[in-house]
Amino acid sequence: MTPDTTESVAQWPLQTLVKRLADPRDPSGGGLLAAVTLASTAAVTQMVATIERKRARQDQVRAQAFAEAERCFGQLAEQLLRQADLERAILARLLATLRASRQGGARLPAENLHEAAAAAADGPLTTAEAGLELLRRALAIAPLCSRFVASDLAAAGYVARAAIEAALCMAEANMPLLAGAALASTRARARAIAEEASSLARQLASALPSTPTPPDVGAANARPHA
Repeated sequence: MTPDTTESVAQWPLQTLVKRLADPRDPSGGGLLAAVTLASTAAVTQMVATIERKRARQDQVRAQAFAEAERCFGQLAEQLLRQADLERAILARLLATLRASRQGGARLPAENLHEAAAAAADGPLTTAEAGLELLRRALAIAPLCSRFVASDLAAAGYVARAAIEAALCMAEANMPLLAGAALASTRARARAIAEEASSLARQLASALPSTPTPPDVGAANARPHA
């Protein structure tokens, strides 16, 4: 049975997502997991920006910075959910191409496999690059954030770094199917992403204010830690 890759991951209940990831017949692998994880992380950073925008109403410069970040994080979340859909379609295509190439007597043009493999490497790298943009945006607002959202932004940074590494792992798994210039450029792209992700994550951790002892119940504008 051919899996349906036209439905949107964004419409799945969480339980459906978990079941699809566990189903070996469904093309919902590590690439999709990385994209969905980054989409969730973008949502958390959007929440942080929204809270801080409201807290900064009397400071027009800070409020504007948070409003811009809020908009960008929302766009990134939507982009990454679309990327999750693309990851399913890319994996389904690659698996179908590999099956066809193994069938006795099947004459599959080499270009078909090369194109499917190139897409399977490009998809996770595109996901990882969206993760880099998320970290850049988070770093930009980190020095402006209050202590009460520091743990949320820190958590988002750690999760984003891990999801980027996961996406790079998926790209690496498909590199043996590439050759020549395509392989060299893909490896160089992956290295650049890994280096920037490491640098951004370190900078974000250093830029965040220290997390305080939870404030007294009822403290104005405080966000409880969960």
